[in-house]
Amino acid sequence: KKFDSVTVIGAGVCGLVAAKELKDEGFNVRIFEKEGHLGGIWKMGSEGGRVYDDIISTSSAFITSFSDMLPREYNGKLKHPFHLTAEEYTTYVNKYADDNGLRDITSFNQNVDHTRWVKHDGKDMWEIESVAEDGTKSKSYSDAIVFAGGTNQEIGRAHV
Repeated sequence: KKFDSVTVIGAGVCGLVAAKELKDEGFNVRIFEKEGHLGGIWKMGSEGGRVYDDIISTSSAFITSFSDMLPREYNGKLKHPFHLTAEEYTTYVNKYADDNGLRDITSFNQNVDHTRWVKHDGKDMWEIESVAEDGTKSKSYSDAIVFAGGTNQEIGRAHV
């Protein structure tokens, strides 16, 4: 491999899968997540939640499942035979992250402010500047970046 370190921006489902696969391939992976939780838009509750607590996914549990961790194995008997509730899905995503050591490599409440290609210690690398909730800025360096920030972070409306 030509590089060692990869930064994943976003700890939603796509970011978690990318981080897990990169980690399995032997890369040094770090995840930045601007929220205080895993799962991206799959956050329930009135405090910043984007999913209603009583929602039932319209996608089949097996279409939205991780290929290496089927939901029935971890959730026991599902409330609905083929579709996960929000609570079942968030439990499932968190279990996937924990089983694969992804929570341990995630920096929560870190909003990536910008990235740029720089020389660092004589090597071309990505500089990642993040900002914590309290406004503290920090820089880290990585050989590669995976952007998994999601398209559903803000409400989109068609302009007609």
